[in-house]
Amino acid sequence: MTSLLKNKRGVTLVELLAVIIILGIIAAIAVPTIGNLIENQREKAALAEWTNVQEAARLYNIDEPTDLTITMTDIASYLSKTVTIQTLDGEVYSDYTGTLFTVSGTTLTPVATALYINQIQVNP
Repeated sequence: MTSLLKNKRGVTLVELLAVIIILGIIAAIAVPTIGNLIENQREKAALAEWTNVQEAARLYNIDEPTDLTITMTDIASYLSKTVTIQTLDGEVYSDYTGTLFTVSGTTLTPVATALYINQIQVNP
């Protein structure tokens, strides 16, 4: 009976600490990487939204070639979903309801130098 108790071993403190340290290293590598992946996906989604806005503006320009400016109100019916575009005024975000593009023939020129779509900066 005593031989059975001598052969039974538990986990030592050193082994437990080694596992915790290894898990900590893995977490230290994985967390920033996952954060970067999420941010990259948000940026790609914002650029895709901007592409949709540009396409909607192009379609609106085909239908209404006499307009010299294009606003979000003009192109809302051309978008499949609501897109919130914002400009940066100092430190405060405000919904952008002004002119998005000026029109010269078939050329659309973005008015702003930087817009924010879903709080991601897009440079037109």
